Amino acid sequence: MQRLTLLLSLLFVCGCHSLSSHRIRADNRDEMIAGVSERIPVGTPLATARVAMENAGFECDLRDNASFAESPGIIGDDRDYKSISDSRFLYCQRTESAGFLVTHLWYVALVLNDDDNVADVLVLHRMDGP
Repeated sequence: MQRLTLLLSLLFVCGCHSLSSHRIRADNRDEMIAGVSERIPVGTPLATARVAMENAGFECDLRDNASFAESPGIIGDDRDYKSISDSRFLYCQRTESAGFLVTHLWYVALVLNDDDNVADVLVLHRMDGP
C-alpha cells in the first residue's frame, strides 16, 4: 500500500510539473512579450504558433480585419503601446492566479504577415482583484 501511495504521489508531481513546464511565466507585459517571442520568434508559421500558445495554457482564435491595443487605459501612463487595426492575428487569452483574490488577465495578439507567419507580438496585461 505504501508503494502504491508513493507511486501515485510521484506521478502526480511529475504530471503537474510537465503541465506547468509549458506555461510562459510572466509578472508584467514586458516579461510576457519576451517569453512569447522566445518560444514563437518572428517568422513562425501560424499553425506552429497556435500549438505553442495553446500548450502554454492560452485559448486562441484567428481574427481577420480586427483591432488590438496593448494600452490598458490607465490615465497618466506614459509608456509606448502598440495597436493594430484591420489586421489578421491569432488572438490568445489566459487567466491565472496572481495570489489571494488577484488574477492576471493576459491577452496576446500574434500579428500575421501575408504568408500567415508571425510578424509581431502584442500583449495586453490587466490585473483583476481588490
